[in-house]
Amino acid sequence: MKGYKVEGHLHVKGNSVCARTSVEDIVKIYKGYGYSGIIVTNHFNKLIYENYFKGSDEEKINEFFKTYNQLKENKEGLKIYFGVEFALGEDHYGLPLKKKCAELLVYGITPDEFKDHAINIINNGYEDLKALAESKGWLVFQAHPFRERTKLISLSLVDGIESYNGNSRHLNNNGKAKRYMEKNSLLEVAGSDFHLKGDVSSAMVFTELPNDEKELVSALKMHSFSILKGRKARKRI
Repeated sequence: MKGYKVEGHLHVKGNSVCARTSVEDIVKIYKGYGYSGIIVTNHFNKLIYENYFKGSDEEKINEFFKTYNQLKENKEGLKIYFGVEFALGEDHYGLPLKKKCAELLVYGITPDEFKDHAINIINNGYEDLKALAESKGWLVFQAHPFRERTKLISLSLVDGIESYNGNSRHLNNNGKAKRYMEKNSLLEVAGSDFHLKGDVSSAMVFTELPNDEKELVSALKMHSFSILKGRKARKRI
């Protein structure tokens, strides 16, 4: 198989309490497994924004970008793309877990676009995000749509779903997600949902490596990639 391995779903230590792996270790791990790129999809929701980051709005946004910027500066040639895993309003996971929630992976959004719209996004509704995404050329995917304690949102509010989530600490029901995607002719993405050092478990293998977030959107729309799962994602190609 020829192509370029890209991680589609990754979290970095310093952006939420659930992520435990440093920038330095992430670069080392993914280069070691022969990846060409990573889409950084750190969480952004009201819980994190109001309780995890400190200071003014500007200071919080700057803190959110700290690890992404550090990854961009890597000297190993690892391509870094910006993405986000949003939860809207009060529809986010918190402890204790009392309700079903939904999270949305947004691709094609640039750092500048995030700075302009992120706070409004988490305070507004799903329809508002979908309309904004269409106007900006972003793609919206429901993350792990059939995971335990996840509510499935309307097809009209997304472009696709995460058909494969490799995180082994959750019951993701990936087979059900794949069938749902195919039945409804949805776009798909796949990712490891990386938080810990041993989490590498998925790769999207692109025929051509996208240059930036906008080219990534085009590649996702054209489905110009294949998906590697489990151990296969950790083998060089």
